[in-house]
Formats: sequence, C-alpha cells, structure tokens
Amino acid sequence: KWGPLALIVAMTLGWLFPVSHTGYHSMGTLIEGVAYPAVLLIALSFFLWAMVIRALEDPRWSVAIALLSALMFATHPLGAGIGFLVAGCFIVFTSDVPMKTRVYASAAIAVGLLISTQWPYFNPFATIRDTGNATWIGGVNYYSTGQLIAAFVPSAVGLIGLAHPDFQKLGRPILMAWRVLFALFLTGLFGVMIATRLINPAVLMGHVGMGALFLVLARHWSSYSNQRQLTIFSVAVLFLTLFAFFSFHYLKAESREYAREGNVYVAAKALTDDIPDTRPIAAFDVVVWPF
Repeated sequence: KWGPLALIVAMTLGWLFPVSHTGYHSMGTLIEGVAYPAVLLIALSFFLWAMVIRALEDPRWSVAIALLSALMFATHPLGAGIGFLVAGCFIVFTSDVPMKTRVYASAAIAVGLLISTQWPYFNPFATIRDTGNATWIGGVNYYSTGQLIAAFVPSAVGLIGLAHPDFQKLGRPILMAWRVLFALFLTGLFGVMIATRLINPAVLMGHVGMGALFLVLARHWSSYSNQRQLTIFSVAVLFLTLFAFFSFHYLKAESREYAREGNVYVAAKALTDDIPDTRPIAAFDVVVWPF
C-alpha cells in the first residue's frame, strides 16, 4: 500500500540536478512544460502498465487497453511508443502467464493502434511517415557528461531495487525495459536521432526501482547494523541537500528571467495569429490532439 507514495517520492526527489525537458517527469518539466502532450503520455503510460498487469491476470482488461492505446497513439505517437515498449516488457517477461493471455494483451494494443487511425483530424501513422527532419541538428546533447550524470545519478541505484528478491516478479519486466531503453539510447551515438529521447523513460524505470528500493529499506531497516543505517542515511541527506541547493538556484535564475521578459503569451499570439491552423510549423504537421 506504500508503493505509490514511494514512487512519487522517488520521481520527485530522486535527482541531483533539476533537469527540465518534456520527456522527463521532473519538477522543472512540470513547471515549464506540463501542457505538453509528452507529459500527459507519461501519466497515461502508468495507466496502461497497470492495465497490462491486470490483463495478465484477467484478459477482460484487454478492452480498456485497446481504448487507452488508441488515445495515447493519437495524442503523441512517440510517447505512446515508449509506453507500448514498456508494456511489451510486462507482457513478455512477467512470469507464470499463459501464452494465450499474453497474446490477448498484445492484440489489445494492436487493436488500439488500428482504432487510432479513425481520429478525424489526422492519421497518426501518416503523421509519423510524413513529418520530421532527418538532417536536423541541435537540441540537448544527452550524451554529454553533465546530461548523463543528471539522468543516472542517482536514478541508476533503482536497478538494485528492481533486482531485489522482494520485487522479483514485477521488477524483472521493468529491469528488462531499462536495459532495452538504454541499449536503444546508445544507438543515438551511431546516428539514430529518435534514440536520444529514450534516456528519459530509462530514468523513469530507474525511479520505479528507486521506489522499490525505498520499500526494501523500510522493510529491512531494523535488521541493518548501526553503521549501515548511518551510511544510507548520510548518502540520502547528501543527495537531498544537493538537489535542494541546485533547485533553489535554478528556480531563482528562472524567476529572474520571467521577471525580465514578462508574459510572452500576447507576443506569441500576435506572431501566430495569421498562420492557418492546418499549416505545418517547424518539423511537425500535428495541429489537433485528442487532449
């Protein structure tokens, strides 16, 4: 029953730096980019994974999976694809599940993809096919030392929680998802552009494991020696202090910038008022989301 609280604590405080990008689930992202569909897809993915876990016990959940999958794919195909990848790891790597039940859950996601093509404003598959810029450069360099530290310190410690015997059944699929996401992320070093966005969900998998590790520590705390308890407590306080320090200065700098620039909504609206709603802007030809 303490699982959701442990997960929220890990997702909120399990950082060294206050990173901000719509693929992340950090405080900075929620402050600056909560309206982006990528953030919504993180939440919908949690619902999908919960439904898949239930569907592996009761196939009747497959109907809900199909409907949610359609909504996700029409809203943000990339975010949906990440959610489906992790869902696939649950389907494939959860133990003691009949093959027929695995097929039902997989088919439900496939049916959802077909349903999404009926979204009246655009076909998500056509959007994927027709948009994007294969020669685009710039943006965040996720392979830099700073970005890798921000992503995996301390979230990588969650791998210990995922591998712990207390969470062996559900930890294994999430651990496999982390491995798949990280392996695909590395392909970005060889020119696969979309791979850079897979570091974000890998961090999320690490935070799920960190939440599990919190529960492990709570369950076994009384059996640890005083020295071990003091070491764990000291490391936790160190990371919380560093995160609070960096977050304070980050938010202070952001508030100064907002105070200097003011509200740019009026200027942005004036800049875009004469652009037709259906005109492609930048790299994306997506103009209407379900949400």
